[in-house]
Amino acid sequence: MNVAMAQGGKYRSRADAGIATLHGFYDDAKGLWQTTGWWNSANALETTIDYSARTGAHWEGPFDLADAARQTSALDALNAALLFDAPGTDYQAEQGQLQNLSTEAKYAGFHGNGYVAGWNRDGQGVALTVNVPAAGPYDLVLRYAAVGDATRNIGLNQSVLEPNHAFPATGDWTRWTTTTVYDAPLAAGANAVSIVFDQSTGSSNWLNLDELTVQ
Repeated sequence: MNVAMAQGGKYRSRADAGIATLHGFYDDAKGLWQTTGWWNSANALETTIDYSARTGAHWEGPFDLADAARQTSALDALNAALLFDAPGTDYQAEQGQLQNLSTEAKYAGFHGNGYVAGWNRDGQGVALTVNVPAAGPYDLVLRYAAVGDATRNIGLNQSVLEPNHAFPATGDWTRWTTTTVYDAPLAAGANAVSIVFDQSTGSSNWLNLDELTVQ
């Protein structure tokens, strides 16, 4: 457990991917998860509630079906991941250094006092100073909403970390979710993380950015 925490939340990274797949099994008409009985659906619901309580994220999307035995094993692994993961440190996007951007609090569900909004052109971005106790790989979890698929340039300490990171559509401005930049090499102490619109590296579409969590 201590090793996972020191490396910046590796269990949370796996839980992100697993819960996204799990949510795709849900049958709205029946109120159950596909290929399972009510007992496995109860476990799936417990896992989803645990995940949402820890992250504030809500997931949906189609994935291929799996048999009940595989889902049961996945649920056990996800619950263990959530139990032993480090909580991370949150940084509100609206409190960052804004470049040609503004903040708003129009759409419900955000954390803090609001979120960064109104960016869809070059020269716009936000920079956040994050602090970690020791150098090493950390996960950068970005909480956002986007009606359509969006991308942004992610920078770290004046260098490009990911030139065209994807923010898949959430379908509505009030529906928030997360996307993760895995294994960012942070230095001990203060680090500058930037999220920038840069058309030359592929940035596109509108995006509301709520929060950055370092794990």
